[in-house]
Amino acid sequence: MFATLECFASCTILCVICEAFFLFFSDINM
Repeated sequence: MFATLECFASCTILCVICEAFFLFFSDINM
């Protein structure tokens, strides 16, 4: 969850990449 907030806070155009990374990490964690 921290990664998402930080990503959204610093990412603008690369938001898609950040979201993809978060989903990937979330899948691994689960």
